[in-house]
Formats: sequence, structure tokens, C-alpha cells
Amino acid sequence: MSIFLLQTLILITYFISFLIILLLTFSNKGIYWIIPLFLNIFFILLHAIFIISQNGGNISFSQNVIDLLPKFISMPTLFINAFVFSILWLLLVITFHHAFEKNKTPKDKRKEQMKTNYYGALYSEKIEKRKYNKKIKRNTLRKLYGAKKPTSNIYTEEWANKFDKD
Repeated sequence: MSIFLLQTLILITYFISFLIILLLTFSNKGIYWIIPLFLNIFFILLHAIFIISQNGGNISFSQNVIDLLPKFISMPTLFINAFVFSILWLLLVITFHHAFEKNKTPKDKRKEQMKTNYYGALYSEKIEKRKYNKKIKRNTLRKLYGAKKPTSNIYTEEWANKFDKD
């Protein structure tokens, strides 16, 4: 049972690396990930065939491979080595992904920062212009009317004159 669990873990690590490579194949630098994609598909198929033949399948491929191995390599040792290789393959994929991400040109970063700064400056100019216009309007109203702007009466002059004739 532990050997089957180890085989399954190997297949899962190859499948995780396959998903990462497949995701990166459709990115901007996808051309670099075509060869690792085919290698990973080969690893998955090879290990899947090996699992099927070891657990009751009718594929004689893995028995021929096992017969070619030296006698001092046992099955658990073989699967442990395969597991270590699958982990190393996954780490290699992740390392190359991060290496390609960090290899962006500084010109693009500068361009993004300039664009961000430009839109930030436009936004702050808009806010400052709004505050400035409000301040100018308040100052002109103070110059015209003094400290307090007079309020107009809600009643018309005709209405007010009706009561003032007493």
C-alpha cells in the first residue's frame, strides 16, 4: 500500500508541474515552456503506464524496464528516487517561472510607474482645482457681501407690502 501511495504522490507532483507549465505556456513567454510541457507529458504518461502495469494492468512495458535495472536497485528505492526526481522537476519549473518573472526589463517598470504617476497627478490636480475654485468663489462672495451673504426673503415684495401698509 505504501508503494502505491508513493506512486500516486509521484503522479500528483508531475500533474501539479503540468498544470503550472500549462498555465505558463499561455503567458507572454509561452514559447519557452513548450519543451518542458512535452517533457512533462512524457513523464506523466510514463509513470501512469508504470502504475497501471504494476497494479494489475496488462502492459508489459514496465516489466521490461524493471528487468533492465541492476539487481541492487529494489522497487522501493526506485520509487523513492522517482519521487525525488519529480519533486526536483517541480522545483525546477517553479524556479524557472520566478526567473522569467524577475527578468522583466526596467524600461517597462519605469513606463508603468510613469503612467501611474501621471494618472495620480491628474487626480490630485482635479481635487486641488476643485478646492481652489471653491475657495475663489467663497472669497469673491465675501468681497461682495461682507462676512455674511444676505439671504433673500422668501416672500415677494407685493406680499410684504400688503402687511406694511398699516
